[in-house]
Amino acid sequence: MSNWELDPAFFLTSRCQAPAPAEELACVICSDPSCEQPETICVVDVNLTSRTYGEVAGEVALGRLVEQPSLPGNEGNTGLRAGRAAGVFKMHAGVRIASKVLLAHDREHPYGFSSSGFSFHDLSSAISIWYRDSGPGESRPWAVRKVIEILAEPECATRLPKVLRPSGAVPPLITDFALSLDDRFLYVACWGTGALKQFDVSDPFFPREVASVCIGGIAAGAAHPSQVRVPGGGPCAVTLSLDGRRLYLTNALSPAWDAQLYPDGFQGWMVKLDVDPCGGLAFDPNFFVNFGDLRPRQVRLQGQGLG
Repeated sequence: MSNWELDPAFFLTSRCQAPAPAEELACVICSDPSCEQPETICVVDVNLTSRTYGEVAGEVALGRLVEQPSLPGNEGNTGLRAGRAAGVFKMHAGVRIASKVLLAHDREHPYGFSSSGFSFHDLSSAISIWYRDSGPGESRPWAVRKVIEILAEPECATRLPKVLRPSGAVPPLITDFALSLDDRFLYVACWGTGALKQFDVSDPFFPREVASVCIGGIAAGAAHPSQVRVPGGGPCAVTLSLDGRRLYLTNALSPAWDAQLYPDGFQGWMVKLDVDPCGGLAFDPNFFVNFGDLRPRQVRLQGQGLG
């Protein structure tokens, strides 16, 4: 009989993924903000022992243009209420921050988390838990409950882009979040304020914020340890390593949102955070990837397979 061996770079389940070797490469999907050039996959060296650590090792053009999403029957600019001053949040047609749904890894107690982009009422963002309500067997109904609320931050109108001045606040704008394989920590990216928050969700109904770092942000302008110049944009896409010890962030959302909330423009970047297994976050001062005019979005790490 043939002996089967598991490819060490390919793991199908969370139980197999946890002891996976550290990633050495990251594939980053980047786009042209003008949408005139095809998407590009940039391969980044994330091997700590490599001489080219934190550098782009290669690029591959995908050969297709990025089309901005639109909603049927929603041509032209869309007016959205934006906060306490009842200002007008004019975003391009059909472009919105989509909610995300994430399934926890506990098979015996099915539950997960979902996010909302922002509230039209007060610009806050929220994370909710979805779970089976109390009751016998598979007939138990599903329920949803808000467990995390992140409020908008008041700010002087002169420091805000035109679209936010009537509200007098910076919305957190949750764009992405990730859950550790042991279901203990939830990492939430707030693209508007520039914050990346770590929550202890050991009790998923009562999350507890244990750490937070900031980079970029609409008004905060927080710098990276290795950079003199403040990076534009903020934490947008979150990618967690299989062992939960490293976290990667990129800063671009979409051309419409980028241009209106960061009107001065920005260059694309990717950063890495070291994660304390007991709770805590710290920037890796030696890892800052500048993509220039390209806008980095999704990141896939070596060994993540199809999940």
